[in-house]
Amino acid sequence: MNYKKFEDYENYHIYENGDIFSLNIGNILKPRDAGKRYKMITLCNNQNRQQIYVHRLIGLLFLPNPENKPEIDHINRNRSDNRVENLRWATKSEQQHNQGIAKDNTSGVKGVGYCNTRKKW
Repeated sequence: MNYKKFEDYENYHIYENGDIFSLNIGNILKPRDAGKRYKMITLCNNQNRQQIYVHRLIGLLFLPNPENKPEIDHINRNRSDNRVENLRWATKSEQQHNQGIAKDNTSGVKGVGYCNTRKKW
């Protein structure tokens, strides 16, 4: 399986499937849950300690970004699925288009709401 190293943190192998292997302990690290169900990992070396979202780390190392888009989007909307084939660079607008239907949606269609004053959708 293909892996890469992250800048000054050469004691880690970062794999395309989202696994992060620590050479120091000889094991795959278990990311912790950060806000909104994203996974986060802490990388350490002799001088630095950095916390980074796993999906962002995978995107930085494995996904080309020729248009310099600022965000990493989960294509299947599963925030814990950090495989490279499930990630893409996106703008905020592109991410919003990839959102599901809100839980309080009554129309069943994204972007459609009922206007009580006009009694119309």
